Order: sequence, then C-alpha cells, then structure tokens
Amino acid sequence: MQSLVNRLREEKLKYSSIMVTYKTESGSWRGFVVPFDVTYEADTKEEVETVLHEMIESYLQALRIYKNPNHLNQVPLSHPDDQRKWSSIGVEVFNKLSHKASKIVGANYYAEAQLPA
Repeated sequence: MQSLVNRLREEKLKYSSIMVTYKTESGSWRGFVVPFDVTYEADTKEEVETVLHEMIESYLQALRIYKNPNHLNQVPLSHPDDQRKWSSIGVEVFNKLSHKASKIVGANYYAEAQLPA
C-alpha cells in the first residue's frame, strides 16, 4: 500500500500525510498516519484525532529540521491491525484523494489528508 502513497505524490497532489481513524474490534478507537507510521489508540475518536494531529505537526517539524530524510519520510505501517485496515481501504482513499477530496468518511473509518505538504 505504500505504493499508493507514492502514486499520489507522483500525481502532484499536495499533501504531507493521510490520517486514518477506525474503531477496533475491542471497541476502542485507533488511528495511524501514512507514510509515517505514527499511531495512537484511545477510548474516543476525538481523542485519537486530537493526539494524531499534534503528533503529525511534531513529526513534520522534525522532518523539516532534518531535511526530510527518506528513512523517516516513508515508514511502513508496523501494527498488524493498521496494515489490514490500510490494505482494505487504501484504494478507496486513493481514489477519493485523486478526485481532490481531503476528508473521507467511509463505512467504518475516517480518513483525512493533511494539506498542503
């Protein structure tokens, strides 16, 4: 699925990352950010989104300081649940992003592209 992120960048869509939140089977909320492998899990969707937004900003600041090193700019998802979720929704998210949507409400997830890059 990392190739989808690369494809979006090749098409010159301006974004830095994609944040995804979803409800887990245990009932908690989980979120991750591609292509950075930033993750967070909490009791509420709002808390996950708030923390992830803060983490994204910190991560982007660090990338700027260190001049966007590839090993930090393209990190594969490490959590198996996040990998499965991205595999199941990545194509749909890609299609909607390529049609200039930046916020996507799916059947069992929410995705938001962080714009601009």
